[in-house]
Amino acid sequence: MAIQEKSPNSNHQYVGRGSFIGKNMVCSERGFPLLQSLLLSNLYYLEEWRVEQGAMPSLFCLEIEFCDSLKMILDGLRFITTL
Repeated sequence: MAIQEKSPNSNHQYVGRGSFIGKNMVCSERGFPLLQSLLLSNLYYLEEWRVEQGAMPSLFCLEIEFCDSLKMILDGLRFITTL
């Protein structure tokens, strides 16, 4: 995610099976500055997703599907006022 979130041209992002393998995912402050839609799908091992304040300021569409181990999305989503 650290490399992808710095991409200045990324408007839509799909994070699916095989593209992220881990228990914890972080979207850093100022990460994904132009991202408008995000789909998290088939991330079977993901347990916690942390969104830091200032991440994804343009996000207006978020879909999470088949992330059965996801236990927690920390309150960072409250900072995304466009969602």
